[in-house]
Amino acid sequence: MVGRPREDKTEKIREIAEKIAEGVYQPAVAKALEISPSTVQRAVRDMRAELVLAAGPRWGDAVKTSAVQVARAWLERRPPTNAEPTNASTPNIGEQ
Repeated sequence: MVGRPREDKTEKIREIAEKIAEGVYQPAVAKALEISPSTVQRAVRDMRAELVLAAGPRWGDAVKTSAVQVARAWLERRPPTNAEPTNASTPNIGEQ
C-alpha cells in the first residue's frame, strides 16, 4: 500500500459536521481538527450532495441553506455514534 491509510470518511465528516452545527467557522474547524480548509469544504460539499439526493434540490443551494443548516440536517439523518437502533421515524427534512 502506498501512502497512509485513510480514516473512515463518514466519521471524519461527522466530526466536521458536529463542529459546524455548533456554529464554528469553517477555518476554525480546520484548525481545531488539524486538517486543511479544503477538507472542510469538501465535507460540506459531500453533505450537501447527500442531502440533495435524499431530501431535494433546495439543499444544493448555498445561498438558501447555510453550512450550519446543512450540517445539522445531515446529522439528523444519521444515527448517533455507538447508539442502539431505534424504531422512531426520522423526520422528513425535505418538508422544513
